[in-house]
Amino acid sequence: PKYEFILEGNTVQIPCSYYDFEDLGFEMVSEYKMYNVSSGDTTWVKARNSAGKEIELILLNDTMSEQKTRGCKVIGISVDEGKAPNFRLINDVKLGMSYNQVNDIMGVGGSTTYGANEYTEQVGSDIYNIRISYENPVISIDSGTTSYMDYDSLTYYAMNNFWNRKVTSISVRLEH
Repeated sequence: PKYEFILEGNTVQIPCSYYDFEDLGFEMVSEYKMYNVSSGDTTWVKARNSAGKEIELILLNDTMSEQKTRGCKVIGISVDEGKAPNFRLINDVKLGMSYNQVNDIMGVGGSTTYGANEYTEQVGSDIYNIRISYENPVISIDSGTTSYMDYDSLTYYAMNNFWNRKVTSISVRLEH
């Protein structure tokens, strides 16, 4: 059983070979190509396509001997706004969605930090960790108008800003 997501319009399943990402037009950034990964270890690498879109891949060496990064299995992916390719989870969660929209689809995840929710999803016997990170809520109040806002209005403004903050990063990882 594999976890599916959509990358540049293509359904991708992890775990998979690094070469599956090359087939989609993503190439590992050169400084990562020659890294050696010990048996049983994981590492993160960056990969880009010809349009400059960037992803980070989590690689696992599941063999009995040391491997170059390209010989490792992809067990995770992370995308961040800015240089992100077209990416979405199979349930349509994607970058730029609001906190409320994600919660409507996935429910409220366990918060690990102020700016992220973590979810676990079981596919067959495998457990995947999905981390959704959000922009920091920005509350900017003009000091000249603050005296005209009562506490309830200020609280409503702050909470509305919090619930509408946008997804800035999504990562999926196979847990062992």
